[in-house]
Amino acid sequence: MKIKKTIALILCTSLLLLLVAGCVSLDDIIDEPDYEQVVEPTEVDEPSVYDHNDEDFDSYDIALVDFDAAIATFPPDTVMIRADNLVVTWAELYVYLFNAFMETLNTFGSDIDLADEDSALADMILEHSTDSAISLLVYLYGFYLLDVDVTEEDLAVFNDDVAAIVEIYGGIEELEENLRETGGFYDFEVFVEMFRSEFNISLLIERLYGDDSTFSDESIAEYAAENGYMMALHILRMKTPDGDDEISRGEAEDILEQLRAQEGTDDFIDFFKELMHEHSEDQGGLMSFPEGYLFQHDDMVAPFSNASEELAIGELSDIVETDFGFHIILRMPIDYDTVPIGISSAGMSMTLRQVAALDNFEELQREWRDSINLEFTAEYYSIDIASIFRFN
Repeated sequence: MKIKKTIALILCTSLLLLLVAGCVSLDDIIDEPDYEQVVEPTEVDEPSVYDHNDEDFDSYDIALVDFDAAIATFPPDTVMIRADNLVVTWAELYVYLFNAFMETLNTFGSDIDLADEDSALADMILEHSTDSAISLLVYLYGFYLLDVDVTEEDLAVFNDDVAAIVEIYGGIEELEENLRETGGFYDFEVFVEMFRSEFNISLLIERLYGDDSTFSDESIAEYAAENGYMMALHILRMKTPDGDDEISRGEAEDILEQLRAQEGTDDFIDFFKELMHEHSEDQGGLMSFPEGYLFQHDDMVAPFSNASEELAIGELSDIVETDFGFHIILRMPIDYDTVPIGISSAGMSMTLRQVAALDNFEELQREWRDSINLEFTAEYYSIDIASIFRFN
């Protein structure tokens, strides 16, 4: 399995730029790089998304806010949050605050009053930004705990990505200007440290759940069993609108008789699928789940789930009646690369393998968070969002 890393457009630079500028050697990066500054990457859709000169973007005017004064509220290297030997500085936290503030403006407009005691917007901006910063500290704690290395091959892939981004922006100076205006970066060096963190986290995820993953099929099987996942093919003859259900039941019984005659043969599953495509009236299921439903008990109507639970893998059911009609169910082994019906119904396309990996990663995050010692400095507690983002 390959869980692809997602790195925002604005954050796809830094290491290459340092190498180009001659500031850092390849060996410096590979051999125990010093990552004291920590911050989460922030996504923007396009370089001009916050450009107040864009005629198509007039919900508010960011020229009304003095962002140079906002970012100068504290010296950039002022420590705001500590977690053991990892820290978040003011320059890094400001990136979170800047983007949370911009999202707030985009949602509520420029007539907001952050100083209004009856408004929760200021607290929301700070809370959201703080949560993001802490999440990154937790990820990086896991990165170091698991001793994830940064190889020359990793850097080569990164450098290829970065070269394309630099070209898009027309050079380093143009990129740096855009980063400050659209992402809230204090300067290029802050951006570099932020990207190092993002890059390390992407490597952490790849090492845990990439092609060389130790997250084995046995681990996924255990997850599936603990969470009650089942997989089954079925043939449905629907009940008729006039309520004459004996016809549909009789059709299902005829199909079941054909299946019983072939049950136990080497090609029985293929034979079942052949009859399923020929006779099943569950057209949505045939199109979306041709290899069968992967589901938990509450995803299906109770009689279907109850009957499936009673079957052994490869076992065929008798006729199962539900409000929809008459089913013949064949319990199947779970295909870990199938999208569970509950996930699909929610509009997502994550396979069970990915769902299990995500759940595992969330559990690791909880363990890591319980292990780190978070400390908020006096400077953090003195943050006043209304004073930082002042309208002219």
